[in-house]
Amino acid sequence: MQTDNSKTTNKKRRSWFSGLRERSVLIDAVAILFLVIGVYHGFNFYVDYRISEKLRDPLFIRELSSRVRPALVFDESGRILSDSGAFQFIKEIRVDRIVGKKTGFSIKITPASFLAVEPIIEPLDGRYYVHAQRGPGVTWLFQLDAIISIVTQESATGPRVQRFRLELITPFAK
Repeated sequence: MQTDNSKTTNKKRRSWFSGLRERSVLIDAVAILFLVIGVYHGFNFYVDYRISEKLRDPLFIRELSSRVRPALVFDESGRILSDSGAFQFIKEIRVDRIVGKKTGFSIKITPASFLAVEPIIEPLDGRYYVHAQRGPGVTWLFQLDAIISIVTQESATGPRVQRFRLELITPFAK
């Protein structure tokens, strides 16, 4: 038989062991919490590192810009001077001076496929009003009329060949 003194000791032991179990569960929970937070921050650091590496790669940036904002620069002869991804979507560019106007241009853009949104033509070497309309088939027609301003002899020595920038908003309808 157990004495009262041994019963008290057993109760103390049981409560100490049960407290130890509760502490062990608490320690395990805290360790798991730190592990989850560590894995989250490690993964977040890894993703940030991979993104920053891609953004430093000039080939990736060139490909991204050609897909997001394809554009090209051409001159009044229809020569392509710079391509930033739009050339793959264009079949033909034709530039003509408007008959009877020394300062106007007519530009015909024939895309390889249907363009859902009107392309943007931006004159780089002069100031023009740009009027766009759909042509036959998938063609876009632009008429550029010069904005006449007072010009001094010093400012009139601009470039003889006019350049234009073509930007495609959405390359093709889906």
